[in-house]
Amino acid sequence: MSKKRRLDVAYDADFRAIAIFTAQKGYRLCWLLNHHLETAFTRFPDFVSATGKDHEEKSIAVYGHEEPLLYNHFYLLSNKTQGHTYLDAPPNMDFLLLIKSPGDRFDMQDILKKIRAIPQVNTAIEADTMLGKNAGSLFYDFEMYLSQKADT
Repeated sequence: MSKKRRLDVAYDADFRAIAIFTAQKGYRLCWLLNHHLETAFTRFPDFVSATGKDHEEKSIAVYGHEEPLLYNHFYLLSNKTQGHTYLDAPPNMDFLLLIKSPGDRFDMQDILKKIRAIPQVNTAIEADTMLGKNAGSLFYDFEMYLSQKADT
């Protein structure tokens, strides 16, 4: 009799996450972040993901700021589009700011402090451990999206 074996593959995301709560639209939040964080967020092509409760493919608005020489890569993803939310936790999150491969000198508390200082932002919290079970697949899919974007 053969024994069934199961292979569990875990994806270890190299992202740090910040949940942003605000009533602002994506382009307006990018303008505010550019002003307060001295970044240059621009609109990227939509990211299509099947992450979520119903696993239906949805387009997620993505804004990015990349400084290859300084290894700074920031991506702002809208959590609410067309009446749907992609990640349920933390509740009522409007945007997810992903920082890819932050180095040793990256100061999360400084970034959080600057985002919270923006009057139009209700709050921002570190969300690395709060994103729930769908976060791993979202991060994996987003990593694939970034690799395809780099190829074009």
